[in-house]
Amino acid sequence: MSSRKYGIRSLRFKLALTSTLVEVVMLAILIANSAAIATEALEKQTRYRVQEIIPLLNASLASPLVERDYATLDEILAQVVRKGGIEYLAVTDEEGRLVANQGERPEAYGQEAETGFSDINDVAGFGQIEVPITLVGQTVGRLHLSINTGFLQATISTLEHEGLLIAGGEVVITFILLALLGMLLTRNLAILASAARSMTGGDLRARVNIDSRDEIGATARAFNAMAARLDASYNSLKRSERRYQTLAEVSPVGIFNTDAEGQCIYVNERYSDITGLPQERCFGFGWSETLHPDDRELVMREWEYCAASGIPYVGEYRICNARSEVVWVYVQAVKSDVMDGGYVGTVTDITRLKAVEEELARHRDSLEGLVKARTRELEAAQDKLLRQERLATLGQLTATVSHELRNPLGVISNAVYFLKRKCQGADDELDAKVDQYLEMIKREIAAADRIISDLLATSRTKDPVVQWVNLDELLEAIVSAGVFPDHIQWRYDREPRPFMMRADPTQLTQVLRNLIGNAIQAITASGNGQGVVSLVAREENGHYQLCVCDSGPGVELAARKKIFEPLYTTRAKGNGLGLWISREIIRVHGGELSCAEHNCDSNLSGAAFMLVLPRGNAREKALAESA
Repeated sequence: MSSRKYGIRSLRFKLALTSTLVEVVMLAILIANSAAIATEALEKQTRYRVQEIIPLLNASLASPLVERDYATLDEILAQVVRKGGIEYLAVTDEEGRLVANQGERPEAYGQEAETGFSDINDVAGFGQIEVPITLVGQTVGRLHLSINTGFLQATISTLEHEGLLIAGGEVVITFILLALLGMLLTRNLAILASAARSMTGGDLRARVNIDSRDEIGATARAFNAMAARLDASYNSLKRSERRYQTLAEVSPVGIFNTDAEGQCIYVNERYSDITGLPQERCFGFGWSETLHPDDRELVMREWEYCAASGIPYVGEYRICNARSEVVWVYVQAVKSDVMDGGYVGTVTDITRLKAVEEELARHRDSLEGLVKARTRELEAAQDKLLRQERLATLGQLTATVSHELRNPLGVISNAVYFLKRKCQGADDELDAKVDQYLEMIKREIAAADRIISDLLATSRTKDPVVQWVNLDELLEAIVSAGVFPDHIQWRYDREPRPFMMRADPTQLTQVLRNLIGNAIQAITASGNGQGVVSLVAREENGHYQLCVCDSGPGVELAARKKIFEPLYTTRAKGNGLGLWISREIIRVHGGELSCAEHNCDSNLSGAAFMLVLPRGNAREKALAESA
C-alpha cells in the first residue's frame, strides 16, 4: 500500500510540513527584522530633516511675526508645505491667537497628540509638534506643525509585501523539494508497513525485498528474520495444538479449562460423556447443574475458594448425569499461566472403583467379623481347654489329697470326741478351758472338711435335682443360721411374694451362702462399722434374676475379668474356688452368674453379683443346649 492512503498522516508529509513550518518561522523572523531595520532608518532620516527645518523656520518666521506681517508668514508656510513631508503648519502669537496656517488641518489640532514632546528631538512619534518661535532669546509665538508619515507607511508596506512574496515562493519550492525527498526516503518504509499489515492479517509468510544498506534496509532484514521465526513458531504451535486436541479427545478422562474467574471455557468429549451434557452446556457454571444435591453446596464453596485463592483443587463428589445415574468422579485442577491464570483439570469416573471399595469394605467388615467371632471361639475354646486342664489337674490332686487329708482329720475328730468325754466330771475351770480348745479344734476340722469338699466339687459336679423352691424359706434358713454379725444389716426385696422358682435347693443354697458370705467378708475387711447386704429377686423376660449386693468397697475392673477363674482370690484367707464353683453350678442349671457393673440397690455402692436362671424345666433346657 502506497503512502497516498495515509494522506496528511503520512510520514513524508509530516517531514515536509515540519521543515516548511521551520522555514516559515525563520523567514517571518527575517522579514520582521528587515522591516524593523528599514523603519528605524526612515525614522532617523525624518528626524534629521525635521531637526534641520525647524531652526530655518524659526529664523524666517520670527521677524514677520514680530512685525505682524501675517502675509509673509502665510507665504513662508505655503512654500514649506508645498515641498512635501509636512502636512500642516500654523503660527500663534504670544497670546496664543492663530495668525497664520497652511495645509490640511489635522483633526486633533489643538490637543497634544503625544504627551511629553518638549523639543524637536522627540519627532519619533510623528504626530503634532509644537515649538516656540524665539527672537533674541525672547519667545514671540509658537509654531505648530504636523508631519506627513504616509511615505513611511508606504515604504514599509512595500518592503513587507515584497518580502512575503519572496518567502511564499521559497516555502512552496521548499515544500515540493522536501516532499520529493520524503518520497524517496520513505518508499521502503511503505513497503515495510504493507508487509506488517499483511502479517497482522495472518499472513506470516509476508516478506520485504529491500536491498538498501541503510537503517531501513537493516530493519527490513530484521523484519524478514522475525517473520520467519514467527512463522516457524506458529506452525509449531499449530502442531502442538493439534496434538493436544487429539490427546484431549481420545483421553480416557474428562479434561476441562477455566478462565481466571473459575468459569469453564472448554471440555473434551469424554467430559461430556461422563456428565451426559453437550459440551456447550458445560461452559460457564453450567457444569454445576449435574452436581448431586447433597454435594452441590460443598463442591461449589470449595471450588470458588480455590479459584479465588489460586490453589490447586482436588476432590471426590457425585454427579447426576443426563441418564439420571449417580456417578462418582475424582477431580483435580491446577492454575496454569498458559491459560491466562485459569485452571486446567481432569475428571475421572471412579464409580466402579467406589463400588469395588464398598464391596471390599463389606468383605473386610465381614472378614473382620468372622475373625473376631473365630477369635472369640478360639479364646473360648482355649479358656475351656485351660480350664479343663486345670480342673483335670485339680481333680487328680484332689482325688489323691482328699483321702489322705480326711483320714488324719477323722482321727483328730475322734480324738476330740474322746477327750471331751474324758474331761467330763473334771475341775469345772479346767473343763471349761479344755472344752473351749476342743471346740476350736472342732471348728477348724469342719473348715478343713469344707475345703476338701470344695476341692472334690471341682472334679465332679453333681447333676441338679430341679424342683420348686420357695426362695423366701431358703433365705430364711440361711439367715437364721447366724451368718450375719450384729453390725451388718440384711435386706431382702422380692417380687412376686412368695418368690417361687425351679432349682436344686441344695446347690442354690450353696451358691447363695457363698455370695452372701463373700459380701459379709468384704464389708468386714473394709473396716466400716456398719454394713448392708441386700438381695433383690425379680422375674422378668422368662428368667429368674437374683442380685446380691453389698455396701463394701466393690470389685475393681481388672479383678472382674478374673474373679470367676479357679484359685483366683483377692482375700488372704480365700481359696479362690467359691465363685468359680457357684458359676459352674448355675451354668449346669442353664443360667449365668456374673459380676454386675451397676448395683441393683441404688442405695448401695459395693459389689453386685447377678444370678440369672431360666424359667421352666431348667435341667431339660440345659441338657438340650449341651447336646
